[in-house]
Order: sequence, then structure tokens, then C-alpha cells
Amino acid sequence: MNQKNLNKEVCTAAQIYQKLIDAGIKKANGRITIDFMGISTLVKEASAVGDLFQEWLGSWFNENNIDVDGNIYTQEPPDFHIVPQDKTKGWLEVKTFVNGRSPAFDIANFEAYCDSHRTKAYRLNADYLIFAYSLLDGKLKIEKLWLKKIWQVTGASKKRAVKVQEKRSVIYNIRPVSWMSKRAVYKPFNNKEDFILALNETLKSYEKTKIDKERWLKEVVDNYFEHTGERLSIDVNSSTDSESVELLVDNEPIELEEQLNLFDSDNSSLE
Repeated sequence: MNQKNLNKEVCTAAQIYQKLIDAGIKKANGRITIDFMGISTLVKEASAVGDLFQEWLGSWFNENNIDVDGNIYTQEPPDFHIVPQDKTKGWLEVKTFVNGRSPAFDIANFEAYCDSHRTKAYRLNADYLIFAYSLLDGKLKIEKLWLKKIWQVTGASKKRAVKVQEKRSVIYNIRPVSWMSKRAVYKPFNNKEDFILALNETLKSYEKTKIDKERWLKEVVDNYFEHTGERLSIDVNSSTDSESVELLVDNEPIELEEQLNLFDSDNSSLE
């Protein structure tokens, strides 16, 4: 066995982000080709980049001796486990979008994401490594990259407490807001509690969900504490009235309507 593979390095998401920067990812140029039946074709279609770039990233991890487990051949999250010894930690999701456009990638299926938090609320702590790329005449370039938490790239929309992809009153996927834009009308959430409360409001307003709306929030708060030892700053009483759910800021409750006007800061992430 290759000695290099015996001593792989366990890295945090922040360390991986910095290693990519130090390796010059924003200065590099490349291309994507497909070789089949003796014919080599240069890929010029941007829609093909996301999955292919994720596979390249897996190879980059291996080449740089970084210890990860990948789920790139399945539909199950996350894309990579960067703490392979503990599957409840080190979730790393990879997202891409065309530089200069508003991000419109799918963060997660709405129903599946909400349901998973009933038993895997630690998923809330996943890191998102996001690449904005250009593909001009087959030349691939990473223009920008970010390391974010889910509440730092999601926010409200005109219709829902969380921006989603919705067709004919059916919610499909959670979608990002333009977190990088200072002119965006809908800003990202301030913290994980804001995000969870907004998911709860979206579930309550969504008639077609199969999830038990009345129990969901308490199940998430309890499960998150069970797995992480951290109590979310959300007060959930036994009553099902909306007044029983509060976000606590400095031990003082703040109404959800007021929260939506406070989602305008995002200073804790890497950019």
C-alpha cells in the first residue's frame, strides 16, 4: 500500500478552504473533456460543470492526502465526510454556479431536509463549499469561492419564510438568496435559530407536507441537543400556538416578524 495513503490528514472545512486558496485555485485555468470511442470532445456546456467539478475535488483531496469519505455516487448527503470517524460531524456539501448570475442551485430537497432534522439535526452544522465559475470557449476558471453555513446562504422570499423552488403550490427544493449582494432585498439569516424558525413557519404554511407540523420544531430542538450537547436558543413550550415559539436574543424573546428585518449581517464566514 502506498505509504502516502496511510498518513492522510484530517482537515476542517476552513483548512480545506484555505488549502484551495493557497494552491491558487482562483488563478488556475482548466478545461473539461470527454474521451470516448477515440473521440475527444471539449465540454462547453455549463450545466455539466457541477457534478464533474465535484469529482475533480474528490481527486484533489486524494492527491493532497486529505482524509475524506465521498458520497459522490449517491443521492445521499453529504457530498463529503471530512471527519470519516464520526458521521455526525464534518459534513461538507459542494455547490457551484455560473459567476455573474444569481445562485440558483438546489441546496436540498425541502421535505427530505426537514424530515432528516427530526433524527439527524446535526446536519444543521454542515459546511457548504461554494464555487462561482466561468466557462468560456471550453476554458474553466474558478472566479470566487465561499465557505458558508446553510443559514448564511438562505433567507426569506416574498411568498415563504424560506426561499424555495415551488411549482403549482408544490415545494421541491430549498434555494439560496444572493448572499454576496449588498443590494439584495432578502438577506441571509443571522444564525441557525433564525433558519430553523423560518423552516418551521414554511412547514406550517405548506398544506401538502407529510411532516407532523405541530411536533417538528420540538423534535429538531431535542434531537440537536441529543447529538451536539448544544441547546438551540429557541423556546418551545408544550402549546402548539405560534406564540409559544420564541427566538431568544440575550435571553429576551424576539418576534419572528422582527427577525425577518434583522437578516442583514454575515460576518462569520469565509469569502
